[in-house]
Amino acid sequence: MNPDAQSELDRAISRAQQGIFAKQSPDGAWRSADVAGPPTTGWALVALGYLGVAEQFDVAGAVRFLLFRQLPDGSFPDYPGDETGSLAATAACYAGLYAVGTDPNLPAMQRAWAVINRKGGFSATDPVTQTFVAAAGLISPMALLDVPMGWMLIPGIRLLIGQRINTAFQLILSALPGLIRGLRERRAVPVPADNLCAWMERENLIRYLKSVQDPSGNWLGTLFHTTLCAMTLYALGLPRNDPAITRALAYVPKWRYDLPALPGQERMWSFVPYNSETWDTALCVSALVHSGMAPDDVRIGRGVAYMLSTQGKLPEPREWQNPPCGAPRSGGWAFEESNTYNLDCDSTSQVLRALAYTSTLSSVPEATQEGLAWLAGMQNPDGGWPSFTYGQASKPAGPFPLGTFVPKDALLDILSMVGSAFLTFGDPATEDLTGRVLQALGKLGHRLPDPRIEKGVAFVRSQIFDNGVWWGRWECNFIPSSAYILLGLAAVGEDVSAPYIRRAVAWIEAHQNEDGGFGESIDSYGNLAYAGIGQSNPYVTGLVVSALLAVGGTATIIDNAVRFLLTTQRADGLWPGMGYTLVMNAPVPFYKIPTDVWTAPLEALADYRTRGGGV
Repeated sequence: MNPDAQSELDRAISRAQQGIFAKQSPDGAWRSADVAGPPTTGWALVALGYLGVAEQFDVAGAVRFLLFRQLPDGSFPDYPGDETGSLAATAACYAGLYAVGTDPNLPAMQRAWAVINRKGGFSATDPVTQTFVAAAGLISPMALLDVPMGWMLIPGIRLLIGQRINTAFQLILSALPGLIRGLRERRAVPVPADNLCAWMERENLIRYLKSVQDPSGNWLGTLFHTTLCAMTLYALGLPRNDPAITRALAYVPKWRYDLPALPGQERMWSFVPYNSETWDTALCVSALVHSGMAPDDVRIGRGVAYMLSTQGKLPEPREWQNPPCGAPRSGGWAFEESNTYNLDCDSTSQVLRALAYTSTLSSVPEATQEGLAWLAGMQNPDGGWPSFTYGQASKPAGPFPLGTFVPKDALLDILSMVGSAFLTFGDPATEDLTGRVLQALGKLGHRLPDPRIEKGVAFVRSQIFDNGVWWGRWECNFIPSSAYILLGLAAVGEDVSAPYIRRAVAWIEAHQNEDGGFGESIDSYGNLAYAGIGQSNPYVTGLVVSALLAVGGTATIIDNAVRFLLTTQRADGLWPGMGYTLVMNAPVPFYKIPTDVWTAPLEALADYRTRGGGV
């Protein structure tokens, strides 16, 4: 390598390492704000208003944030980068503002109201949004669909549902009918002698929600589910000082993030949908050691100790995990530090990869074996790995629908919705997640022809889409998903000269932008003509560099991509997010994790240096 190029790479890697260390918390964790659209704040304000605790949260700053994010036409955006807004987002933000006392005669509120009216009114929104609108006092609860609750009394029904529907929708399916019932009945508690069935339904739901509340006070580690369940318990007649409600409200501030002050503007803050402390820490530890930091560095040791402290030790609810016979119900990791009951394969794979880099540290081998056992038990019969729940419906190759339930009128629309429901609301094994699991297992020494690895590789091959690459369930979209899969295949010893791998490499390389970077926009989810097309960003470019180096990409393309990473690195050693986006189920369709943007470029530069690159 040219000495000047070597020095430039070394300096860039060193700056990135120091930039990441500067973000470490005293407890060893890395934390970042997982940014989503303003509806997250709107929903939360509705909950705080309904629960009568808005004054405890200094909501004026959140009100300023929502008004600042309003689009010129009066609507509100659904997600970061949304320039058109939507009815559901506008309704959620309007309801949140109204719930905490914002005057509906303010010009901003009137513009939003005009948008809502023009788009069909509150009645044109989905059932979840309508319920929150009713909780804000904007429509009569009697306009809500009275969803039956009797099904919850059927023995084994939750286990049956857990075989078909993912955990996020399972909890909504449980809590939402109770919230609707409580709103319609004005929090009246049924008397057993008058209506025994209604009393039993109420008692059953309260008991269930309390049984799956995390010991820290949240539900599923998310702001939405936590506020939904707290509202439901209150709507069913429990007092505000009930321990389950007070613990939930005590946890809510963890999702509050102050925004950087702008010149001439008062302080603003927003809510984020969830935190990702465990995920963030795993990625940072891996990137730092991968790029040359010593595993026994005291700062790395603190990060490892933090990850070990967040390992799931309590049995997951069976209906959430749906474990096969003999599979462990604990031992994995969740995305967040306080989500004991909803471990996920993606976060577990990233922690295991980080632990593989630090395997000589005490307590790591035992935790690693427990994590591997949990992850092995979650591998689906089709060979892939799901996110949270074992054994649900398998997906066909390529895209499947994601979104909220919107009532349909036409018979064909209804049949189409029913036909895809188990994918839309389920948790099938997905290709990009399976690629990351294979990458972690490879780092831990698991290779072909290990039967588990063979099944995982076979699943990935079955998921090749018509264009020769892989759709992104959690990544946006084909380029980063395919990069992760190539990294996973290389890590487990797959033949990188195989025709299907060379075809994927050629497709990725053909989508390099003129500036040397790679990127893809969310438009590719609705229009396949945009697959692989988008503004360059350091996250996707970093993944592509590492993947091409792992499987033997074209040198000039790699050189140009590394040059893009070097020129976009900031003075603090980190990289800007630019067009980077991740995917989530509704009600949070797209969001961003800043930590991913810090680590993928650093690993790419380290891989480039290791393989003797010469930009």
